[in-house]
Amino acid sequence: MPRSSILCGNHTADESTTFSEAGQQVLMDLQIATPKITGFYAATKTQVAGGAIYAIAQCAETLTQDSCLDCLSVEHSSIQGCLPKTNGRAFDAGCFMRYSETPFFADNQTID
Repeated sequence: MPRSSILCGNHTADESTTFSEAGQQVLMDLQIATPKITGFYAATKTQVAGGAIYAIAQCAETLTQDSCLDCLSVEHSSIQGCLPKTNGRAFDAGCFMRYSETPFFADNQTID
């Protein structure tokens, strides 16, 4: 099984408890939703105290729905360790997840 790599930011969110709770929910939602979406890609913007959390998840299209879910499950476990930092990324050969309080995609591309 490929090994996950993690990059966490070095700034802690101002409202760290609120940010962590919202971030965990956003990442869990993406883990569950992404394998069910054609193309295995999902992005979301979620309002939190003092701003928003931008998050994406994606699997390689060569994966099955189950292997995408398995891959994102590993990444989700890894990236949770970044919270309450304001950004984090977890990735391996098959999938990745990213979140940030800074926008890194246009709002008009947001998928609910």
